[in-house]
Amino acid sequence: MDKIAVLIPCYNEEKTIAKVIKDTKAALPEAVIYVYDNNSTDQTAQIAQAEGAVVRKEYMQGKGNVIRRTACAPENGRGRGTGSGNE
Repeated sequence: MDKIAVLIPCYNEEKTIAKVIKDTKAALPEAVIYVYDNNSTDQTAQIAQAEGAVVRKEYMQGKGNVIRRTACAPENGRGRGTGSGNE
């Protein structure tokens, strides 16, 4: 069976990220959830990690930069990491 990766871009989503991760796990329990944090100034990354998501950082601000980063991420076979040390 193929692996499923769910890629979630986010910026300052501490109020909603836990629910998004829980709902995603309920719908796709076999999936690996990756949260791409785009320079959040709140607790988004910490909450996501506590909920079991793999947190990656995108330091270039903007959703387009996050989307480009996810398209080149190691989990989808493209081989480019984020430099966050979480690869």
